[in-house]
Amino acid sequence: MVYQATDEIDNTEAARSEKLWYEDSETGTIHCSGPLSMFLCQLSHRNDGSVFDINRREGRPTISPYASHQVVLPATQVFREREDFLLPLRPYDIPPTYDPSERFRSPGGKKHFEMVLIRHEDIGEADFLNDLEWSVLQQWRLENHPFVHLDGDGNLNYRVIKDVWWLILTPYHVPIPNNAHWEVIDFRPSVWKPSGRMEPREVTNPITKKLVENLPGLFA
Repeated sequence: MVYQATDEIDNTEAARSEKLWYEDSETGTIHCSGPLSMFLCQLSHRNDGSVFDINRREGRPTISPYASHQVVLPATQVFREREDFLLPLRPYDIPPTYDPSERFRSPGGKKHFEMVLIRHEDIGEADFLNDLEWSVLQQWRLENHPFVHLDGDGNLNYRVIKDVWWLILTPYHVPIPNNAHWEVIDFRPSVWKPSGRMEPREVTNPITKKLVENLPGLFA
């Protein structure tokens, strides 16, 4: 299960309102991607890891800093194959020690671990990566991902870390089926971004940045 906060009610396709940017390491030129969709997969957890209020919306949060509605989709609507990659935007440690600035926090002070989906066929042999980079890339496959794991039955599992929320960005079009579940949520925008939309998200993880640079058609 994944969900997307959106104000585009009863859409046939997931809203695409997020963007990435990176700085060219040689020229210093700033490059910005085309629009991406953003999803979350996490339920609300207590400090001991158990799901908070499981009988209410199956534990999904009822407050959002992004929009006033959310649509709930099966994970396989976003993730197609376990061989695909879910790559961090920043060079996180494991467990993540990166503390984002206030504008990348929800009203409750949660930390956002931002990742972007890239399908394995789009990466191909990735001859622009060296052997070490290719080896490191493999840890971010959905089948053996350290944080968000897709099992053989199409179920999405995630690691529970206190105050960390997994944000999933995708450049792919995600259709919304007619029987999708829509919910009204309490929109509480951040004081840093009253519209609920965040600024373009910077890509600084070296391998992710290299992929975004070398796959311009995917992120146009």
